[in-house]
Amino acid sequence: MFIYINNLVKTLFVLICMSILTCPYLFNLLGINFILTNTEMRTLAAWPEWGKISFSKWPTNYESWLNDHFPNRNFILYLRALLRNKFLLENTKNVLVGSNNWLFYSGQNTFRDFLGQDKLNTIELAKWELAIEGRSAWWRARGVKYLLVIVPNKSTIYPENLPKFIQKAHESGKLDQILEFLKSNQSPVNILDLRTCLNSFKLQFPLYWSTDSHWSGNGLWIASETILNVLNQIGFKCQPRDESKYFYIENIKKEGDCVRLLTLHDKWPLKSETVLRLNYPKDLRLTYTHLTESNIWQAVDAYARPVAYTRESSNGCAVMLCDSFFRTGGQPLNTSSQTPLILNFHRFISLWNWVDAVNFADINMFKDIYNKEHPDVVIEQITERYLRTIPPDSYEFRSARDYSFKNKK
Repeated sequence: MFIYINNLVKTLFVLICMSILTCPYLFNLLGINFILTNTEMRTLAAWPEWGKISFSKWPTNYESWLNDHFPNRNFILYLRALLRNKFLLENTKNVLVGSNNWLFYSGQNTFRDFLGQDKLNTIELAKWELAIEGRSAWWRARGVKYLLVIVPNKSTIYPENLPKFIQKAHESGKLDQILEFLKSNQSPVNILDLRTCLNSFKLQFPLYWSTDSHWSGNGLWIASETILNVLNQIGFKCQPRDESKYFYIENIKKEGDCVRLLTLHDKWPLKSETVLRLNYPKDLRLTYTHLTESNIWQAVDAYARPVAYTRESSNGCAVMLCDSFFRTGGQPLNTSSQTPLILNFHRFISLWNWVDAVNFADINMFKDIYNKEHPDVVIEQITERYLRTIPPDSYEFRSARDYSFKNKK
């Protein structure tokens, strides 16, 4: 009897496995397709055409195409994510599931850094110091104020919404390393660590979206006001006035990028989140910048190209090198949104100089900015999760740094 039951169980197991493997193809042959929108944040593999690819590479490219276009693939991924992430609260390579339905981006070694397991060595710290001191000195030699702004990860500001075992194992990471190294060497670079201001307001306002890696409208507003205050402290006097009538905070329900990474479109509980909306004053207008003519901007998507604004009643020219926090910040998924900083300068230009973890703001970009825009202040923003990437250095940055050091002596 035992042998019979054992064989029956094995047979059923084999039949179930075969059904799981064959059902997608069977449904496809019968014309039954569970249509779900592809929510992955990447382009799926294209069909490898014979005439455009070598014979030796064709099998690998075909396998990539097949993996991305498996019958009813999106539906299968959805069921997998529903079971693993929503019901079992299991984490993935790019998303960590926290408490209260909070989702945290975990790519770029975010949580290895949170646990103090992705430290920079002494050589890397020295390269960081030399790189940003060279950039600062290069701009200072041209009479331009330079401010480096560090945007913290959501997990840094809201560790209480992480799983308990991660909270308990937290140790300082790369950001603390860099700041402590610069302080110990009395570096002259103006650096704004936004952790302080955000932590001081987190009990009053929700500063990050619960399902997105970006901050909310409140976070963007507080960060922008803090930047203006620091610019005044380092010698660039922004025109003092209340600009709050030109923007407002709105509450909406919208999916964040972490939900899309889980492929759980429309299936994750959403909370009311804040976005920042601008009411453009009559003297503020979108204008042209010759920076868009540079070759580097022709190779990127339109949303990442330089954007310029002019406001007649404000003073000074500011250029901001940034990523999505100050271009779509406060309004995740809306690539046309802008920071309220555009209200405070006669001319404001923002450049999205990051592609994934690659920072292409090198000496050639800096020269282009100086020759075409002649800014009074340059704000360079770097997100905490990208601190593994050392800013590009160059001979001219090193020369400016050495010259500045000699004059200081």
